[in-house]
Amino acid sequence: MSIDQKEWNYKSDELTEGTCFECLTVGPCHEHHVVPKILGGTKTLPLCRGCHGKVHGLDFTNHGNLVKIGLERRKAETGRYGGPHPYGHFPKEKAALAMMLDLRQREGTVRGIADALNASEHHQATRNGRPWHYASVSKILARHLQMSDEDPTFQ
Repeated sequence: MSIDQKEWNYKSDELTEGTCFECLTVGPCHEHHVVPKILGGTKTLPLCRGCHGKVHGLDFTNHGNLVKIGLERRKAETGRYGGPHPYGHFPKEKAALAMMLDLRQREGTVRGIADALNASEHHQATRNGRPWHYASVSKILARHLQMSDEDPTFQ
């Protein structure tokens, strides 16, 4: 891409009413520099959002492309695409996850782990405050194992 996405979002605030030089659409237009401003260019042409995106090699008329760009940026910044954090991410959940992993080696069954978590004197509540269910324990352990397989440094 020849223009930074953050810069493009900033430029979206710089719209003026006019007629697009390329497609003749009347409406909000960007003032596109014929010669880049950084190279001393002073003359501009009014271009609608779609045509301005095409000039810079960006297809902002396709919502799917915008979603992909946003998801990839989030993945690069945070290491994940989105959604809720996996169980064990928050400090108060780390003890319960450690207990699950320990019990998995000793108990073996997710039903037994859920029962042990519920009976524990240091009862670790679920995120919603309800008692542990074997299906929840199974999903948490599967996700934890998947993440540790994908990233050996995952704790």
